[in-house]
Amino acid sequence: MAVGWFIPNPTGIPGVFEVYCPDEIKECVTLQAQYIYDAYGKFPATIPSVFLLTCLQAQHIDLDFYDHYLKLGSYLSTHTNHMRKRHYSGTG
Repeated sequence: MAVGWFIPNPTGIPGVFEVYCPDEIKECVTLQAQYIYDAYGKFPATIPSVFLLTCLQAQHIDLDFYDHYLKLGSYLSTHTNHMRKRHYSGTG
């Protein structure tokens, strides 16, 4: 196990556990990660890397899941507007 980690810190398996990440997200995360690394000497500072997926994904939620399993108002209109503007083709 890497020094400084209290549990194993998996970061993915090529072809098995991978994600799509647009360039603007990579740039943002790179800046944040560099700040955290400079400030704390490791990245992430306090949690295993595998948990970052959940943190980042929380900002880009699956609206269909929320609509099906949770009650009205469980996410903000900004989520709906973002998905409509950025990800729906408008052909459906």
